[in-house]
Amino acid sequence: MIQTASVSYKVDATSSYDPDGTIASTVINWGDGSTTTAASASHTYNKAGTYTVTVKVTDNSGATASTSRTATASWGIFITSPSSGISVSSPVHFIAQAAAQRGLRSTAILVDGQAVYTGTSWMIDTNVTMTTGTHQIVIQAVSKRGVLYNVPLTLTVV
Repeated sequence: MIQTASVSYKVDATSSYDPDGTIASTVINWGDGSTTTAASASHTYNKAGTYTVTVKVTDNSGATASTSRTATASWGIFITSPSSGISVSSPVHFIAQAAAQRGLRSTAILVDGQAVYTGTSWMIDTNVTMTTGTHQIVIQAVSKRGVLYNVPLTLTVV
């Protein structure tokens, strides 16, 4: 079984209303330092953890109301660096965190189908020397139960 590590949550506050006016603005605080100014949005977390998601609405008179819920990003691979689709110089610094329900057996970085890094830690923090050009990267983790987590990236080394 292959699972990608995208852990996304959607918030929909479009049913918010003001009995004596209108909703002037909506802010969604995702709990990881990022916010969205829309009544409905999705967000992907890049690190495992528990986050408090808060929705705050403001009406046309300046009155506010808010509500919070917990979002948990728990199993998979969460990449801090690099982002897919960017240009980088070699060596490329990879930072990723992997988490699985019953623990991890191994982690790996594959460049154009070839393993260039393998480990047994849940944390990847390593530099990989790469040739100039566009490369297909896969950050991979295997749980102790044999579940394979893959996150593909495309990087251009300049």
